[in-house]
Amino acid sequence: MFQDEGLVSYILSYVQEEEVLISRTVIKSFSSPEGDHLTLVNVYRASIEFLEKNKTENGNEKAEKNLRKWFKDNFINNRSSKHARDKLEESRTVIKSFSSPEGDHLTLVNVYRASIEFLEKNKTENGNDKAEKNLRKWCKDNFINNRSLKHARDIYNQIRENVERMGHKISSCGDDMLQLRRCLAASYFLNAALKQPDGTYRVWQMVRL
Repeated sequence: MFQDEGLVSYILSYVQEEEVLISRTVIKSFSSPEGDHLTLVNVYRASIEFLEKNKTENGNEKAEKNLRKWFKDNFINNRSSKHARDKLEESRTVIKSFSSPEGDHLTLVNVYRASIEFLEKNKTENGNDKAEKNLRKWCKDNFINNRSLKHARDIYNQIRENVERMGHKISSCGDDMLQLRRCLAASYFLNAALKQPDGTYRVWQMVRL
């Protein structure tokens, strides 16, 4: 079961509201060598442990207030310079240029397509090496992780090669995002969850006959 409002959503909303930066140093104390998802699990568990202990000692309302302070003390860099705050605001503005009202997956598609368009145009004008260098600068200017983007390109190329090897026809959905959304829904079906009356979510379970 999953809670309606997770810690990740709280972190993001808090950062947006307060215009602050998350401290990388403190996050390392929660980090897991097995990936970001387990790092977030560590953060979530620590916050729940802190909250439950405070509820017992101080009651619900005071405990929630203390949790906000715990979060601020552990994750917020209060000494953020004006330059850092300006960069944060700039990054939000840039991200909006890629955002899709249909969700984060399509926002990422917009980022990927924009990067490929930039890269191909640069390859024609400047050659491969210079184009890759220019792409790294483009990523920096647009607050995009170049390493993650390169990883996405590598995965795309692997999938494309496999599909071609199987003799299937490759075609883009273009701007018809309904096809893409249906594909995502089909692939994530086993992870679908149904909202319960108490506000929590319960994962669908397949029943074999």
